[in-house]
Amino acid sequence: YLVGAITVKRDSASIVSEATYARPYSKNDSSFGNPGAPVTVAIFSDLSCKQCESIVNEVHAFVARHPRDVRMVWFDAPKSSLLFDRALPHKAARCALAQDAFWQYVDQIFAVSGNYKRDFLDNTARSLKLNMDTWSTCIALKSTQETVDANGALLDSFRISTVPAIFINNKYITLAKGL
Repeated sequence: YLVGAITVKRDSASIVSEATYARPYSKNDSSFGNPGAPVTVAIFSDLSCKQCESIVNEVHAFVARHPRDVRMVWFDAPKSSLLFDRALPHKAARCALAQDAFWQYVDQIFAVSGNYKRDFLDNTARSLKLNMDTWSTCIALKSTQETVDANGALLDSFRISTVPAIFINNKYITLAKGL
């Protein structure tokens, strides 16, 4: 499936890591596609990252074309910023997940620069007809922040500092080499 759909630029170095990065998946993960698929694409992404948006959209479209064979799993990886809380849109998306609107929410957040502003996040939730009381309470929960932090810490534990970070069946794919 993947061989014909992805063009790999050949050079002396492989874009697929030798190491296996164990990541236990759970029913609480934001995923798209068949949970029992033979291929799992895990993406660590920052909602303020345009390259992340591009990669997530490409993989999402690929999974939509191969829904039985491929599953995409999203992991939060907001990068630090002194200027704004880059974790806030991730918490907002997690709370949209709790109301079965994760991918619609992510699509709208990715589409607008400056998506870290609370007013925009609130308006996005309203446009998707989320229960605003439930959604707002969820954002304020310590457990929501802990989930976002845990995903970022997992990527850090792999000693990978850039996003998007893509893993296919627990093998890291080096994007710097180009697909």
